[in-house]
Amino acid sequence: KNLPLRHQSVDVLVTDLPFGKRSGAKRDNLRLYSKVLFELAKVVKTGTGRASLLTYDKTSLIRALRSQSMYWREIRQFGVNQGGLFSSVFLLLRKATPVVETSTVETIETIPHADITFSMQDVVTENQ
Repeated sequence: KNLPLRHQSVDVLVTDLPFGKRSGAKRDNLRLYSKVLFELAKVVKTGTGRASLLTYDKTSLIRALRSQSMYWREIRQFGVNQGGLFSSVFLLLRKATPVVETSTVETIETIPHADITFSMQDVVTENQ
């Protein structure tokens, strides 16, 4: 639920989001992506932090970004071909807005698929 990282401790984050093909279901991606963006907003440095997100479900990520627009600004988006699977990379800038713990994302129900995981092994921090 909460990332095991200090708030404001990550300079750059790179992750490959679940597509909803091998784990979970695509219909759950909007809720998942909104929760992920909210949690990332806590740990990525405000005003200067960046995130690079890879997804096959471009529509869900765009909608999730709209719901978390107080925290993230899209810098660039481009398509990539992953062996015939056309995916999108989103480059984001963390806005200076502090995280408000009562965000509407907390009202989103728990995702029913326990096999959906969020790996932080791609996190890059400056002072580790």
